[in-house]
Amino acid sequence: MTKNALPVPAGFPKLLEEIKARIRLAQIRAMQAVNAELVKVYWDIGRMIDVRQQEEGWGAGVIPRLARELRNDMPEIKGFSERNLDRMIAFYRAYPAPPDFLPPLVAKLPSSPKCHSRWRNCRHPRKCRNLRPQCPTHSSGRFPERIMSF
Repeated sequence: MTKNALPVPAGFPKLLEEIKARIRLAQIRAMQAVNAELVKVYWDIGRMIDVRQQEEGWGAGVIPRLARELRNDMPEIKGFSERNLDRMIAFYRAYPAPPDFLPPLVAKLPSSPKCHSRWRNCRHPRKCRNLRPQCPTHSSGRFPERIMSF
């Protein structure tokens, strides 16, 4: 008798489904933890640059150099271009308090009925504008589009 021909115990299918569900839950939690940490890193990098610019009078010319040095020293890590560093600074300036509240809000963004992904990854952002959540800290009431597109 081969291994595949052995009879399946009565509770085996249920156990298999429970294990697969637990693995999926762990994967989701791990992705949420990674995303939360990335949001904190982006905010903190924006804070560090902004503080230097305010206190030490650094100009915008430091951004290209930072981007170049990061790319040279850490070529395997992506996402720290001049444009993204500018966005991190804007993110910090828009949310001067640490972003403990952001990961739950991002996780709860509504899905668009016309799109197959959440609006922040939407290929049709103009069509999904009405689905965007209200921002409690901005006078316009909307989340800034530029900051949310890391």
